[in-house]
Amino acid sequence: MLLEYIIRSLIIRLARLAVIVIILPCPAMAEVQYRAVLPMATNAAITGADAPHRIYFDPTVQHRNQLLVFLPGTGGRNVGKPREFSVTAAELGYHVIDLAYPNAISATVCWRESDSACFENFRREIIDGRDNSPLIAIRREDSIENRLEKLLQWLDIQEPGKGWKEFLTPAGGLAWEKFALAGQSQGGGHAALIAREHQVVRVLMFSAPKDYNFKLHKPAPWYRQGQTPAQRFFAFAHALDRQGCDLSQQLEIFQALGITSQPVLIDGASAPYGGAHVLLTNYPGRKISSLQAHVAGISNGLRNASGIPLFKPVWTYMLTASE
Repeated sequence: MLLEYIIRSLIIRLARLAVIVIILPCPAMAEVQYRAVLPMATNAAITGADAPHRIYFDPTVQHRNQLLVFLPGTGGRNVGKPREFSVTAAELGYHVIDLAYPNAISATVCWRESDSACFENFRREIIDGRDNSPLIAIRREDSIENRLEKLLQWLDIQEPGKGWKEFLTPAGGLAWEKFALAGQSQGGGHAALIAREHQVVRVLMFSAPKDYNFKLHKPAPWYRQGQTPAQRFFAFAHALDRQGCDLSQQLEIFQALGITSQPVLIDGASAPYGGAHVLLTNYPGRKISSLQAHVAGISNGLRNASGIPLFKPVWTYMLTASE
Protein backbone atom coordinates (compact mmCIF):
# COMPACT_ATOMS: atom_id res chain seq x y z
CA MET A 1 0.00 0.00 0.00
CA LEU A 2 1.09 3.58 -0.60
CA LEU A 3 1.00 4.42 3.10
CA GLU A 4 3.19 1.43 4.00
CA TYR A 5 5.66 2.35 1.24
CA ILE A 6 5.89 5.92 2.52
CA ILE A 7 6.48 4.74 6.09
CA ARG A 8 9.20 2.26 5.05
CA SER A 9 10.91 4.89 2.93
CA LEU A 10 10.86 7.43 5.76
CA ILE A 11 12.26 4.95 8.27
CA ILE A 12 15.13 4.08 5.93
CA ARG A 13 15.92 7.75 5.29
CA LEU A 14 15.74 8.65 8.97
CA ALA A 15 18.10 5.82 9.89
CA ARG A 16 20.70 6.85 7.32
CA LEU A 17 20.52 10.61 7.47
CA ALA A 18 23.13 12.62 9.36
CA VAL A 19 21.05 15.57 10.44
CA ILE A 20 22.10 19.01 9.26
CA VAL A 21 19.72 21.83 10.02
CA ILE A 22 19.85 24.78 7.64
CA ILE A 23 18.45 27.95 9.08
CA LEU A 24 17.15 30.40 6.52
CA PRO A 25 18.05 34.06 6.94
CA CYS A 26 15.50 35.66 9.23
CA PRO A 27 14.91 39.36 9.81
CA ALA A 28 15.93 40.91 13.10
CA MET A 29 13.37 40.62 15.88
CA ALA A 30 10.54 43.01 15.11
CA GLU A 31 8.95 45.28 17.70
CA VAL A 32 6.35 42.79 18.83
CA GLN A 33 4.13 44.07 21.62
CA TYR A 34 3.26 41.41 24.18
CA ARG A 35 0.91 41.23 27.12
CA ALA A 36 -0.58 38.61 29.42
CA VAL A 37 -4.28 38.77 30.34
CA LEU A 38 -5.98 36.66 32.99
CA PRO A 39 -9.13 35.00 31.62
CA MET A 40 -11.28 36.15 34.53
CA ALA A 41 -10.30 39.74 33.77
CA THR A 42 -12.23 39.44 30.51
CA ASN A 43 -15.34 37.93 32.14
CA ALA A 44 -16.01 37.24 35.83
CA ALA A 45 -17.92 34.04 34.97
CA ILE A 46 -14.70 32.40 33.74
CA THR A 47 -13.25 30.53 36.71
CA GLY A 48 -11.21 27.53 35.52
CA ALA A 49 -7.81 27.24 33.80
CA ASP A 50 -6.55 30.49 35.24
CA ALA A 51 -3.20 30.71 33.43
CA PRO A 52 -3.05 33.91 31.36
CA HIS A 53 -3.90 34.36 27.73
CA ARG A 54 -0.96 35.87 25.87
CA ILE A 55 -1.42 38.55 23.22
CA TYR A 56 1.06 39.51 20.47
CA PHE A 57 0.87 42.45 18.09
CA ASP A 58 3.52 44.05 15.88
CA PRO A 59 2.65 47.67 15.00
CA THR A 60 5.59 47.98 12.59
CA VAL A 61 4.45 45.48 9.93
CA GLN A 62 1.63 45.31 7.40
CA HIS A 63 -1.17 43.35 8.99
CA ARG A 64 -2.88 40.42 7.34
CA ASN A 65 -6.25 41.07 9.01
CA GLN A 66 -6.03 37.48 10.21
CA LEU A 67 -6.01 36.23 13.80
CA LEU A 68 -3.77 33.31 14.73
CA VAL A 69 -5.01 31.43 17.80
CA PHE A 70 -2.55 28.98 19.38
CA LEU A 71 -3.92 26.24 21.66
CA PRO A 72 -1.34 24.56 23.93
CA GLY A 73 -1.29 20.84 24.66
CA THR A 74 -2.37 18.91 27.74
CA GLY A 75 -1.20 20.73 30.85
CA GLY A 76 0.33 23.53 28.77
CA ARG A 77 0.23 26.90 30.52
CA ASN A 78 1.04 30.29 29.04
CA VAL A 79 3.70 31.16 31.57
CA GLY A 80 7.38 32.03 31.29
CA LYS A 81 8.89 33.61 28.21
CA PRO A 82 6.72 34.57 25.21
CA ARG A 83 6.22 31.70 22.76
CA GLU A 84 8.70 32.17 19.89
CA PHE A 85 6.28 30.61 17.43
CA SER A 86 3.70 33.26 18.30
CA VAL A 87 6.29 36.04 18.08
CA THR A 88 7.15 34.76 14.60
CA ALA A 89 3.49 34.89 13.58
CA ALA A 90 3.19 38.48 14.84
CA GLU A 91 6.29 39.47 12.88
CA LEU A 92 4.54 38.11 9.79
CA GLY A 93 1.54 40.38 10.32
CA TYR A 94 -0.86 38.18 12.26
CA HIS A 95 -2.77 39.32 15.31
CA VAL A 96 -1.89 36.51 17.74
CA ILE A 97 -3.47 34.95 20.82
CA ASP A 98 -2.09 32.08 22.90
CA LEU A 99 -5.35 30.97 24.48
CA ALA A 100 -5.60 29.52 27.99
CA TYR A 101 -8.34 26.87 28.19
CA PRO A 102 -9.17 23.77 30.29
CA ASN A 103 -6.54 21.24 29.22
CA ALA A 104 -5.69 19.31 32.39
CA ILE A 105 -7.26 16.06 31.12
CA SER A 106 -5.71 14.31 28.13
CA ALA A 107 -7.79 13.04 25.22
CA THR A 108 -6.03 9.69 25.77
CA VAL A 109 -8.88 8.88 28.19
CA CYS A 110 -10.64 7.74 25.00
CA TRP A 111 -7.83 5.42 23.84
CA ARG A 112 -9.64 2.16 24.54
CA GLU A 113 -13.26 3.27 24.63
CA SER A 114 -15.68 1.20 22.57
CA ASP A 115 -17.66 4.36 21.77
CA SER A 116 -16.18 5.53 18.47
CA ALA A 117 -17.47 9.07 19.12
CA CYS A 118 -15.57 9.39 22.42
CA PHE A 119 -12.74 11.57 21.10
CA GLU A 120 -15.07 13.93 19.27
CA ASN A 121 -17.43 14.34 22.20
CA PHE A 122 -14.51 14.95 24.57
CA ARG A 123 -13.17 17.70 22.33
CA ARG A 124 -16.56 19.26 21.64
CA GLU A 125 -17.18 19.79 25.34
CA ILE A 126 -13.89 21.68 25.67
CA ILE A 127 -14.59 23.70 22.52
CA ASP A 128 -18.23 24.68 23.11
CA GLY A 129 -18.86 23.93 26.79
CA ARG A 130 -21.92 21.79 26.20
CA ASP A 131 -22.46 18.48 27.98
CA ASN A 132 -21.12 16.22 25.24
CA SER A 133 -18.91 13.80 27.21
CA PRO A 134 -19.17 11.96 30.56
CA LEU A 135 -15.37 12.05 30.83
CA ILE A 136 -15.05 15.78 31.34
CA ALA A 137 -17.06 18.66 32.79
CA ILE A 138 -16.58 22.05 31.11
CA ARG A 139 -19.00 24.93 31.60
CA ARG A 140 -19.91 27.10 28.63
CA GLU A 141 -18.17 30.03 30.33
CA ASP A 142 -14.86 28.13 30.38
CA SER A 143 -15.07 26.81 26.83
CA ILE A 144 -12.64 27.75 24.08
CA GLU A 145 -15.37 29.57 22.17
CA ASN A 146 -16.51 31.72 25.10
CA ARG A 147 -12.96 32.52 26.20
CA LEU A 148 -12.10 33.71 22.70
CA GLU A 149 -15.25 35.83 22.41
CA LYS A 150 -14.75 37.49 25.79
CA LEU A 151 -11.04 38.11 25.18
CA LEU A 152 -11.65 39.74 21.80
CA GLN A 153 -14.44 41.90 23.22
CA TRP A 154 -12.10 42.94 26.05
CA LEU A 155 -9.23 43.70 23.64
CA ASP A 156 -11.50 45.81 21.47
CA ILE A 157 -12.12 48.02 24.51
CA GLN A 158 -8.61 47.96 25.96
CA GLU A 159 -6.69 48.31 22.70
CA PRO A 160 -8.86 50.43 20.39
CA GLY A 161 -7.47 50.96 16.93
CA LYS A 162 -5.55 47.68 16.78
CA GLY A 163 -8.24 45.85 14.84
CA TRP A 164 -9.31 43.18 17.32
CA LYS A 165 -12.99 43.90 16.67
CA GLU A 166 -12.76 42.67 13.07
CA PHE A 167 -12.45 39.11 14.36
CA LEU A 168 -15.93 39.32 15.85
CA THR A 169 -19.21 39.22 13.99
CA PRO A 170 -21.63 42.16 14.35
CA ALA A 171 -23.48 40.06 16.95
CA GLY A 172 -20.28 39.56 18.98
CA GLY A 173 -19.55 35.98 17.87
CA LEU A 174 -16.38 34.64 16.31
CA ALA A 175 -15.66 35.53 12.66
CA TRP A 176 -14.01 32.16 11.96
CA GLU A 177 -13.29 32.97 8.32
CA LYS A 178 -10.57 35.38 9.55
CA PHE A 179 -8.97 32.90 11.94
CA ALA A 180 -5.87 30.78 11.53
CA LEU A 181 -5.71 27.99 14.10
CA ALA A 182 -2.60 26.37 15.54
CA GLY A 183 -2.03 23.94 18.37
CA GLN A 184 0.33 21.45 19.90
CA SER A 185 -0.80 17.94 20.87
CA GLN A 186 -4.30 18.23 22.41
CA GLY A 187 -4.50 21.83 21.16
CA GLY A 188 -3.74 20.73 17.61
CA GLY A 189 -6.61 18.28 17.75
CA HIS A 190 -9.00 21.01 18.88
CA ALA A 191 -7.77 23.22 16.04
CA ALA A 192 -8.45 20.47 13.49
CA LEU A 193 -11.97 19.79 14.80
CA ILE A 194 -12.89 23.48 14.86
CA ALA A 195 -11.63 23.75 11.27
CA ARG A 196 -13.83 20.84 10.25
CA GLU A 197 -16.87 22.74 11.54
CA HIS A 198 -15.87 26.22 10.34
CA GLN A 199 -13.93 27.46 7.33
CA VAL A 200 -10.71 29.07 8.57
CA VAL A 201 -7.65 30.57 6.89
CA ARG A 202 -5.27 27.72 7.77
CA VAL A 203 -4.61 25.03 10.38
CA LEU A 204 -1.17 24.31 11.85
CA MET A 205 -0.81 21.10 13.87
CA PHE A 206 2.28 20.34 15.95
CA SER A 207 2.59 16.73 17.15
CA ALA A 208 -1.12 16.48 16.44
CA PRO A 209 -3.81 15.28 16.08
CA LYS A 210 -3.39 12.08 18.07
CA ASP A 211 -6.89 10.59 18.37
CA TYR A 212 -6.23 6.92 17.62
CA ASN A 213 -8.53 4.28 19.10
CA PHE A 214 -6.47 1.24 20.11
CA LYS A 215 -9.54 -0.84 20.83
CA LEU A 216 -10.93 -0.29 17.34
CA HIS A 217 -7.44 -0.13 15.75
CA LYS A 218 -8.10 2.97 13.69
CA PRO A 219 -8.20 6.77 13.82
CA ALA A 220 -11.21 8.42 15.39
CA PRO A 221 -14.06 8.71 12.87
CA TRP A 222 -14.29 12.49 13.28
CA TYR A 223 -11.23 12.77 11.04
CA ARG A 224 -12.78 13.68 7.72
CA GLN A 225 -12.86 16.67 5.43
CA GLY A 226 -15.15 19.48 6.47
CA GLN A 227 -15.60 23.22 6.01
CA THR A 228 -11.89 24.03 5.74
CA PRO A 229 -10.25 22.60 2.59
CA ALA A 230 -7.55 19.98 3.21
CA GLN A 231 -4.95 22.10 1.37
CA ARG A 232 -5.12 24.62 4.22
CA PHE A 233 -3.86 22.06 6.76
CA PHE A 234 -0.17 21.82 7.69
CA ALA A 235 1.39 19.41 10.18
CA PHE A 236 4.83 19.12 11.78
CA ALA A 237 5.69 15.81 13.46
CA HIS A 238 8.74 14.12 14.96
CA ALA A 239 9.68 10.60 13.88
CA LEU A 240 10.26 9.49 17.50
CA ASP A 241 7.04 10.92 18.93
CA ARG A 242 4.92 8.07 20.29
CA GLN A 243 2.72 10.15 22.61
CA GLY A 244 -0.84 9.15 21.81
CA CYS A 245 0.19 7.20 18.71
CA ASP A 246 3.30 6.46 16.66
CA LEU A 247 4.35 7.87 13.28
CA SER A 248 2.58 5.26 11.17
CA GLN A 249 -0.70 5.85 13.00
CA GLN A 250 -0.15 9.61 12.76
CA LEU A 251 0.15 9.30 8.98
CA GLU A 252 -3.12 7.36 8.92
CA ILE A 253 -4.75 10.28 10.74
CA PHE A 254 -3.38 12.82 8.24
CA GLN A 255 -4.78 10.78 5.37
CA ALA A 256 -8.16 10.56 7.10
CA LEU A 257 -8.13 14.36 7.32
CA GLY A 258 -7.63 14.46 3.55
CA ILE A 259 -3.95 15.48 3.67
CA THR A 260 -2.76 13.15 0.95
CA SER A 261 0.52 14.78 -0.11
CA GLN A 262 3.67 12.80 0.69
CA PRO A 263 5.43 13.74 3.96
CA VAL A 264 8.75 15.56 3.60
CA LEU A 265 11.74 15.36 5.94
CA ILE A 266 12.90 18.93 6.68
CA ASP A 267 16.28 18.06 8.27
CA GLY A 268 18.96 19.39 5.93
CA ALA A 269 16.35 20.94 3.66
CA SER A 270 15.06 24.47 3.19
CA ALA A 271 11.71 26.05 2.43
CA PRO A 272 9.45 25.55 0.55
CA TYR A 273 10.07 21.86 1.32
CA GLY A 274 8.56 20.74 -1.96
CA GLY A 275 5.26 22.38 -1.05
CA ALA A 276 4.68 19.76 1.64
CA HIS A 277 1.72 19.80 4.00
CA VAL A 278 3.18 17.15 6.31
CA LEU A 279 6.65 18.02 7.58
CA LEU A 280 8.81 15.59 9.56
CA THR A 281 11.98 15.89 11.64
CA ASN A 282 14.36 13.45 13.29
CA TYR A 283 16.23 16.13 15.25
CA PRO A 284 18.84 15.71 16.77
CA GLY A 285 19.55 12.57 14.75
CA ARG A 286 19.93 10.29 17.75
CA LYS A 287 17.58 8.55 20.15
CA ILE A 288 15.59 10.87 22.40
CA SER A 289 12.54 10.21 24.54
CA SER A 290 9.08 10.25 23.05
CA LEU A 291 8.16 13.20 25.29
CA GLN A 292 11.18 15.22 24.09
CA ALA A 293 10.21 14.47 20.50
CA HIS A 294 6.59 15.40 21.21
CA VAL A 295 7.42 18.99 22.22
CA ALA A 296 10.44 19.64 19.99
CA GLY A 297 8.60 21.17 17.04
CA ILE A 298 7.20 24.10 19.01
CA SER A 299 10.05 24.48 21.50
CA ASN A 300 11.42 27.83 22.66
CA GLY A 301 14.62 26.20 23.87
CA LEU A 302 15.95 24.67 20.65
CA ARG A 303 18.10 27.25 18.87
CA ASN A 304 20.81 27.39 16.26
CA ALA A 305 24.30 28.79 16.78
CA SER A 306 23.01 32.33 16.15
CA GLY A 307 20.37 32.02 18.85
CA ILE A 308 17.48 31.81 16.39
CA PRO A 309 14.76 29.25 17.18
CA LEU A 310 15.77 26.06 15.40
CA PHE A 311 12.49 25.50 13.59
CA LYS A 312 11.65 29.14 12.81
CA PRO A 313 12.02 28.52 9.04
CA VAL A 314 9.49 25.68 9.34
CA TRP A 315 7.07 27.88 11.30
CA THR A 316 7.43 30.66 8.74
CA TYR A 317 6.70 28.23 5.91
CA MET A 318 3.64 26.83 7.67
CA LEU A 319 2.34 30.34 8.41
CA THR A 320 2.76 31.61 4.85
CA ALA A 321 2.71 28.64 2.44
CA SER A 322 0.27 28.67 -0.49
CA GLU A 323 -0.21 32.42 -0.37
